Parts: sequence; structure tokens; C-alpha cells
Amino acid sequence: SFTASGTGSGSTADLDLDGIPDGSEGTGSVVTYGSAPAFVIGGASPITIGQFGSCNGLTYGAGDNCFGLIVEGYVAGDGIYDGVSGTGLQIGGAGGAVSILGGIRISNTGSITSSSYQANSTSMLLGAGLSTPLIQNEGTVSATLAAAAGANSANAVLIQPGASVPSLVNYGYISANSTGNYASAYAVVDNSGTMSNVTNAGVISTSLSASAAGQSTTGATVALNLSHNSSGVTLTQTTGGPNGLTPSIVGDVLLSPTGPNNVQLLAGSITGALGLGSGAGSQLNIDNGASYVGALTYSGGGIAVSIPNGTLQDNSPTTIKGTSLTIGAHGKVIFAIDPKLSAGGAANTQFNVDTATIASGATFGATYLSAPSTTQTFTVIKASSLTSGATNFSVSSPFLFSTTAQTNLAAGTVNLTIAPKSTAQLGLNKAEAAAFPAIYASLGQDPGIANTLLNATSSSAFNSAYRLMLPDSAGDVFQVVTSMSKAVARASVGAAGFDGSGSVARGTTDDSDNEEDNIGSQGGLWASEYVIGINQNRADNEAYRAVGLGLVGGLDFDGYGADVSFASANVVKPHDPGDSLVSISRLEGGLYAAPQFGIIHTEARVAAAYLKISERREFAASVTSGDLSTVSTVARTANASWTGYDLNARLGASAPFDVTQHFFVMPQAHIDVFDVHEAAYSEGGGGP
Repeated sequence: SFTASGTGSGSTADLDLDGIPDGSEGTGSVVTYGSAPAFVIGGASPITIGQFGSCNGLTYGAGDNCFGLIVEGYVAGDGIYDGVSGTGLQIGGAGGAVSILGGIRISNTGSITSSSYQANSTSMLLGAGLSTPLIQNEGTVSATLAAAAGANSANAVLIQPGASVPSLVNYGYISANSTGNYASAYAVVDNSGTMSNVTNAGVISTSLSASAAGQSTTGATVALNLSHNSSGVTLTQTTGGPNGLTPSIVGDVLLSPTGPNNVQLLAGSITGALGLGSGAGSQLNIDNGASYVGALTYSGGGIAVSIPNGTLQDNSPTTIKGTSLTIGAHGKVIFAIDPKLSAGGAANTQFNVDTATIASGATFGATYLSAPSTTQTFTVIKASSLTSGATNFSVSSPFLFSTTAQTNLAAGTVNLTIAPKSTAQLGLNKAEAAAFPAIYASLGQDPGIANTLLNATSSSAFNSAYRLMLPDSAGDVFQVVTSMSKAVARASVGAAGFDGSGSVARGTTDDSDNEEDNIGSQGGLWASEYVIGINQNRADNEAYRAVGLGLVGGLDFDGYGADVSFASANVVKPHDPGDSLVSISRLEGGLYAAPQFGIIHTEARVAAAYLKISERREFAASVTSGDLSTVSTVARTANASWTGYDLNARLGASAPFDVTQHFFVMPQAHIDVFDVHEAAYSEGGGGP
């Protein structure tokens, strides 16, 4: 027997019988840098390792010592260099047989890890010639691959052909994590075809990240690949592990393609594709509030599906043929609906079974893979014999649609009827409603954006994403340009001397948030700066905020003159997660006059301006990709630029009347005329 010791500090036990309390021996570690494995068992000659100790009971359990190999310390293989693989533990594969009686146990203080850069990373490599009845993990088995240059992979547990490992029990963490556009992540892969029993009371997970933001990945994320098994696999997920974890599996689960598979999901969750093969006598049972989310596939005709208390969300619009379907009072089934495929008959998840039993209180739901154009009805359950505790059932549906469920006992069917909501039901304003038909019709061109909008679960989630799709239509360019023109007009009239008791010094209420600072005196050359600020709330159009800075100067001839100005402003959309921006630059020239007739002050101005406008629209939202096994951010950016011009005129008059020495009243009136022209433009980018 062999142990890599790591017994907790203070323990007086002496399991290795060396005369020293295990708690005084510290934690053992075996670490290597480079392609050589950190720990190797195997060679040209046969090796047999006996059991270290006895079991706590009649069966194996957490903390038992009846294993041939017990890892209580730290085993790590780090490739460290570019293109160099990393391997933690390797057993077998050297020519001679290796027999480990009792199995392999990683204790709750033990870990086996591997890491690499641009090369494969494998934590446990179990090669040809190895024979052991069990892998029991209570600690951590983790493989990490960074910046994969090609189709490299991270493998937490990799069993090669010619090995024999019938069972896996996980109480701890088994994970594979890869970064790279073409990389893959595999938690447990059995290429020997011998593994037939898996019990998970811990966490088995995979993750895959692109090399850079905005890029996509093409690799696989597989939690359990037992597809070489031909006799059938039993997968049980339950509670009761020593670490008190909520059990979960994240990544695809591929079981025997031909044998009867038995999946007992009794706690926690499985998220990822679940391939159940085609074997007759297969079972899928979800109970105790557990949940499955992913693409469920079964190509046979003899599976029994039972959901007494839990959730089954099948994101594959395919037909499952079986012997029975049972949904309990606390059971929920969510079906994949793909309306665009309805003409071909592969439009939705459908359970086609001999007998179906649906208890009162059961609920249904729908997730959408494409956008329905009209009200449509889909048969989601079809049974030769249907027993139902109710005629109509509660249905949870994405916000964009109204969905109802109807049961027809005579026909043995359960149907879902879906109808897109109207723009009024969606709460869209006038501008949002005008754009909705075009946006809705184009959803099929981008799966990421379609998934975000079609499966938004609430009004806030839908509207937050939908507003990112809208073009610039809020009149922000017009409002910014007219505010700039008004500010220049006030500065010009002020330079003409109309600032001692006139409208320039006191302003108007609609422009009170704009400011100018004059430099110069009445007559001659003058200059001024100004700031504009606009804050529009969402009503019939989009909300936006604009801030701009401008410089204006001119030459004044005793109340008559010419001016030239330049200004720049940025417009943003508040509360939007995307980084959308409209930038406006404006160059203007004008003529003005400010004659005075007694107490009546008049002002007049005509001007023309050249506009340069650029826009960046960004869509940024959380989206669930593939079979909903991972949540990532979908980001799309569209850019455009165009030119324009504006013509404007202003005519005004005011007359101050003294009431007291320190108080006066000054009625005033203004007429402003603006004519803004913007050229047509096309956006670039915006795709995945």
C-alpha cells in the first residue's frame, strides 16, 4: 500500500505505523515542472499494491482506508513552458500491469492538479494495464489549460484503453478549465469502456473561455464521457458527502450509446447535454427538488422518465420515445420550441410514450430557439394512455410570449399554444414599437441576440436588451445642435453690448443649464466659451444625456457683427449596459445685429453650420450558449459616421421696466427657426 500523507495538524493517529503521530508529519507534496508526471506508478514489470487499511463498514465510504493508494497531500504537474504538457499522477501505460487493490482515494486534504500553457494538461492519467475497482475523490482533482494554441485539452481524469476502472465516487471537486478558441475541457473521460457506476455528491465541472473578449469557442465542455461503455451506466447524484456540498455537474454527460443507462438525479443539478444512448430499459429520474438543464437526447424507444419533484428542461427540439412519462405534483418540464422548423416536423421537444401520468400541480414551461411569427400550437406530450390530474396547467414562459397548456385525454396529448405579445403588452413606447417588427424579423440572423431577447424572463430583462437594438431616433442630434446654436446666439448678442440689462445676462428658463464666459468688451474682437447639458427621460422615445463644450468668437461693429464657433458634444444612453455613444462636432458662421430703440432691445441673427456625426452602438447582455451549460456575455458593436448641416435664425425683443431701485420687470419674446439636415448613413459591424 502507499499513502501520500497529509493528516491534519494535531492528530495523534499513526496510520502509517512509523512511530510518529501523523499530525506531526506535515503535508506531503510531489511537484514537477515540465512534461514529466509528478507521480508515476508503473513499469515494465507487473506491480501489485495491496490495501492500506480496513473499511469503516461493509462498503466503501468517506474516510475509509481500505484503498491501495491514498493521496492526503499535494500532487502537481506544471508544464510551465509554452507548448509543454503538464501531468499530475500517471498510473500504468508503461508496459507492465499495475493492480491497485481497494482502489484510489484522494482524501479531503489531498489534491491532484495539473497546469499547462499551449499544451495538454492532465491531472490523473490512468493508462493501459491498470486495474483498480474504484476512484474515490474527497478532495480536489483539477486540470487547467491556458492560452491553447490549437485543439489542446484539459483533462482532470483520463482513463486510457486497456485500463480497468469500474467505479467513480466523488465527494469533492473534479474540474477541467481551458482557455483558447479551439481548446476543450474534460472532467472525466473513460476511453477503456469499463466504467459503469458513477456516484456524485460533490462538484464535477468544466469551463471554457475564449482567448480574448468578443471571440468565440469551438471546443467541447464534457463533464463525463463514458460513451465507450457498451453495457450501460448508472449515474447517481445525491447528497451525503463529508464536505456538505450541494452536488452539481456542469458540462456534457455522455453515457453508454447502446446499453441501458440509469440516471438518478436525487439532489442538486446537472447542466449540459445528456446523451442517454439508445438502450432499452434506460431510466431518468429527477426527485427531491433536483434539476436538469440541457439538450436531452435518446434515440431508442424504451426509456422511462419520471419527475416526481424536480425540473427537467430539455433544450433539444427532438422527440423522446419511451415506455412511460410520470410528472408529479411538484414536477416541472420545460420544452424547447423552435417555430421556424415547424414545417419540417422537428419543431419542439416531444415525449412520445406508451403511458403518461401527470399529477395535479405539475407545471410546464417553454424555451424558444427561434421567433414565432403567429400564434402556433405544439404537441409536447403524446401518449397511448394519458392520465391527467387537470385539464389546464400552469406554464412559465419568456416575457416576449403568452403561452398556455391544454390537455386532451381522448387524444392522449398535451399541447402548448404560444402567441407573441403585442407592443402594447410589452410596454414599448412609440419609437420602440415602430422598430419592433424589423428587429423581431431579423432575430434569426444572430443566435446570441435571439436567445437573449426570446428567452428574457422579465420585462426589465427584455427591455434592457431590446433598447440596445434601437437605432438613434430620439432627436438627440437635433436637440444638441439647437442648444449649441442658442448658446452662440446669446454670446453674440452679449458681445454687441446687450448684456447690461437684457436677456443675455439673465437667460431664459429653457436654457438655464447652459453657461458662457465672455472675453472682451463692447465692439471689436470678442471670444466666449459655452457649455450645454441635456437630460431627456424615456417617454415616447429613448432616454439620453448630452454634454458639450464650445468656443465662439467674432468681430463687433457697435451692435452689428459676424461670429464663428466650434463645438463638440457626446451623447450617451443612461442605464444601458452597452457602451453606446454619439459624438457631434459643429462648425458655424453667422451674422448678428442688436439695435436698441428706446427701452426696446432687439436682436437678430442668421447662421449656417457644418455637422460631423459619428455613432457607436453596442449590444451587451448575458446569454446562455449551446445547451445552456454556460452563461457568457454577448457583445456586438456597430459603427457609423455621417455629415450634415443646419440653418438657423433668431429674432427677439425685450423691454425692461423698473419697479423699484433694485427690482425690475423685463418681458421678452423670441422666435427661433432651425433647419437641420442629416445625410443617410449605413452601419458597419454588429455581427457575431
